[in-house]
Amino acid sequence: MPGWFQLFNTPSWYEPGVTLPVLNQAWIPLYALFSLIFFISLYHMIRGEWEWVMIIPFVINIFSTFVFPLIMLQTTHVALLFAWFDLLVMVCATFGVVGVLWRKSRVLSLLLLPYVVWTLIVFVFQTELVRLNLF
Repeated sequence: MPGWFQLFNTPSWYEPGVTLPVLNQAWIPLYALFSLIFFISLYHMIRGEWEWVMIIPFVINIFSTFVFPLIMLQTTHVALLFAWFDLLVMVCATFGVVGVLWRKSRVLSLLLLPYVVWTLIVFVFQTELVRLNLF
């Protein structure tokens, strides 16, 4: 765990040395699955079978995912709030992806449920960090 993270008040259910590694380790296969679903969807868009507008929530999710660690590395209390807004965008984009996929492939949409759960857990954790450290 980064030393700067220890400066923050954390939720009671946070276990130092356990919570963040578990969330980070879960992220890798879940985001690999998200990426696979993105490329399957992109394939259908390139073939003209699915509308290109479906790419919008994917791109928003991908962008917010890669911006999140850059924000958190700022190591300030204000960065916690910006990271929370970024995660809010990520959660909305994730539900957007599930929504657009549901119309085309319920199987692909349902495959994203573990990613949705993970995103919500991270969002709740970040919400608690903001609540405990800024309000």
